[in-house]
Amino acid sequence: MKALKRRKFRHNNDCPYSCDLCGKGFVCQSSLTVHMRVHTGECAYICNVCDKSFANRSTLNIHHRVHTGERPYICNVCSQSFGDKGSLKLHQFTHTEERPFICDACNRSFKCKTHLSSHISLYCMKRL
Repeated sequence: MKALKRRKFRHNNDCPYSCDLCGKGFVCQSSLTVHMRVHTGECAYICNVCDKSFANRSTLNIHHRVHTGERPYICNVCSQSFGDKGSLKLHQFTHTEERPFICDACNRSFKCKTHLSSHISLYCMKRL
């Protein structure tokens, strides 16, 4: 499918391929095929260093950085490096006062979603 046509489908929320199990829609058949691994548990990509398995090639490629030490994502404030974009993004909150994750029970805010989840399970679970 041509890139412009894919963009049009995404923009219009018109996804011709959908998962029979959960209803999630996809623009491409190949994306649906990869998604189905969520339901089947299939992990077709195996690390040749530690034998850990992954559902898709891109996750395996990111994992390989654990073994190579490659850390291509650099913080533009302090120059600390990270192996994946998510870790860099999480780190960048340490340089700001932004606390975008808010507890619905007590309105306490957190820089990190995992810190909010821990807070809820320890202190606010009964209030929700």
